[in-house]
Amino acid sequence: MATGNADPACQVLAKVLESAGGADIAWLPGQIVNSVLKLTEGGFATDTFVLQFRTSTAFSTAFTAGTDELVRLTTTDAAARTGSWWVPKEFVTDRSGRWLSADVIADLLALPPQSDLREAAYSGAIDPGTMSYVGIVAPAFNHRGGGIQFWFPREPIYTKDVEPPVGIAK
Repeated sequence: MATGNADPACQVLAKVLESAGGADIAWLPGQIVNSVLKLTEGGFATDTFVLQFRTSTAFSTAFTAGTDELVRLTTTDAAARTGSWWVPKEFVTDRSGRWLSADVIADLLALPPQSDLREAAYSGAIDPGTMSYVGIVAPAFNHRGGGIQFWFPREPIYTKDVEPPVGIAK
């Protein structure tokens, strides 16, 4: 995987490509992925490409610990455990590992207004073979987007912890 001063999003994509092993990988326009997933507001940036891949055991190992551990920020414990959108922890925490403010996270991930980020789920295991997507977040809800997020069909991720992270986003 790339190290040093490389863009963090590029490092995440390199880690996905490395862990996927080259099988079942495709670069698709964001607009096409949004259409396939029936995303009408937000989703992936339409002027970028999205990586479609199948998860592997190596992927699950790489993205369930450390700064690349996938997290889901939402309102309730149940929603945190079962949602489709996940983000590497590195993108929503500072260098000390503290959560960024709710407003910063909402802007980066283009969350709906008044998103109450009361719960954070941590990925514990991800079913191998799950068709997945990773790409740049589209602007939506008067937020700029630009962060990186993973999309998985509901419940291929088993959470290990849920805890309060931040607060209410404007």
